[in-house]
Amino acid sequence: MTWGQDNRITVELSGGSLLGTYLHYPGAEKERLPSDVLPFPLPTREAPLLDPSVRIESATVNGDNCIRPEADNELTVWVNLPVQSLEGVYASVPISIGDSGEELRCDMSLDYENGVWHKRFRSGKRIHLIVDDEKLCIWAVSKINTESETYELPVRWLF
Repeated sequence: MTWGQDNRITVELSGGSLLGTYLHYPGAEKERLPSDVLPFPLPTREAPLLDPSVRIESATVNGDNCIRPEADNELTVWVNLPVQSLEGVYASVPISIGDSGEELRCDMSLDYENGVWHKRFRSGKRIHLIVDDEKLCIWAVSKINTESETYELPVRWLF
């Protein structure tokens, strides 16, 4: 992708099948691309600029940064700006954590409640947990389209 210019996305599939193609933005929703070959106009998006005044102050999962199989979990994040200044706070993992329908997935938006940002998720059975990384990546986006540096939260996987 080239910032500040129009870009074209081409998906080619040789054999097999494709369930759907989505643009993956760090926003509240993903945008499904059409399955036909006609051009599809998408809304204009600009990448947020990094802004040192937007900061993730700290974060924790379950208070001890441990994720266990078949367990309820909560990611809690503290940001230096008030909720009124933020478009959202997001967390990302390389793979889905769990098979419960309430799992933590890539670029999930967090909820704001009682002065903190959080995401509750349930990890699934161990057989479904493929661990690709030992951290969660968290970032905040302001309402003026600036973004914090990525906060990397080390996590331990207790199987």
